[in-house]
Amino acid sequence: MTEPTTPTPFDKIPVLYLDAETTGYASTAKIVELSLQIGVGNRIVSSFHTYIDPSPEEVTDAAAEVHGLSQEFLANNAPTIDDIREPVMAFLSSSQWWCIHNAPFDLRLLRQTFGEGVLPDMQVFDTLTYARSFLSLKKNR
Repeated sequence: MTEPTTPTPFDKIPVLYLDAETTGYASTAKIVELSLQIGVGNRIVSSFHTYIDPSPEEVTDAAAEVHGLSQEFLANNAPTIDDIREPVMAFLSSSQWWCIHNAPFDLRLLRQTFGEGVLPDMQVFDTLTYARSFLSLKKNR
């Protein structure tokens, strides 16, 4: 890949990249793994990763097949939501520009996991919407 030769606004703006794994798709589902990165231009300047014990919510078999995280692993190795709420919210607040694949799903899960009204103001670029517009992708659900 070649470096861009013309500067863009994103060469100076911090963008938050987010990926989450969950207990499933249900309206009660919670996040079990969260990966966050802040990028400026083509550099990652900070990262945050955590597993999250979703108890009492159970990881569905279908979700475990996707991400490989078991209820037992999370219960024995992951912090609770209350343990990581503050550092996650601080990291999420470090950029008003977010880039997420399938943003509606991940944003819903952030709200279900951390609570309504806790997310900072942000502008979201959904890479799935973008990909569908160029590749004629069908919805998977």
